[in-house]
Amino acid sequence: MSNNNSDLHDWPEEGIRAAISFICNQSSNDNKLSVVDVGGHQGETLGAFAKNVARFSYLSFEPNPTSFAALQEYANTLSSVDRDIDLRNAAVGAENGRIEFHVTQATAVAGVLKPVEGLSERVPTRDHEIAQSIDCQLCKIDSLDAMLNGDVIDLLKIDTEGYDLEVMKGAKQALENGQFRAVLSEVFFVPYRQDQAFFWDLALFMENIGYHFVNLYDCRDTAQGRLYTGNGLWLSPQLAADSNFL
Repeated sequence: MSNNNSDLHDWPEEGIRAAISFICNQSSNDNKLSVVDVGGHQGETLGAFAKNVARFSYLSFEPNPTSFAALQEYANTLSSVDRDIDLRNAAVGAENGRIEFHVTQATAVAGVLKPVEGLSERVPTRDHEIAQSIDCQLCKIDSLDAMLNGDVIDLLKIDTEGYDLEVMKGAKQALENGQFRAVLSEVFFVPYRQDQAFFWDLALFMENIGYHFVNLYDCRDTAQGRLYTGNGLWLSPQLAADSNFL
């Protein structure tokens, strides 16, 4: 998560690099890395993969039309025979349908959930103030053709401003089948969005699915020194076993 639109493509990569390391240690160097990116914004994660992986297949979901247009423009600069890029202007959650999406003053923190009361006072730049609410398509990962066909995807990356557990619920079938080798999700430890999921909610869900928690990356603290947010990494049972996890 970034609060500054000028940071485009300068996104924390610690979690991405860790996920790639686990995946590539158990894969042939000739394999093309496959990624589903929920919350593609304007291409930060895409840029991170372009810098760290030579060959990849990338499917991204971004509901904000302005960010989606910027993502498309950036993706066009990266297109090559070694990079299959598929972009979809939609939100992802636990169901298929329509949902209200809130565009904030800073597009990087736009999301389905509204900010908690008092957040603007905690963030004086007003990044989280809602500028516009739009109706957008909502889909769940278990409805994707690739999931239904049983394809194994190397990485599921989620960054949905506190809506991340709903994304996981919509991917429950794929996760139970081990179809994502690794999951990297934004997590929160303090109130941020109304009805948000916290780290422990995601951790319990993934534990019940059988995925193994690895570590936290790209962490940030509040001004008071509390752990605020970060990216949590989980590995599928098979990849955990291949990596000699206990």
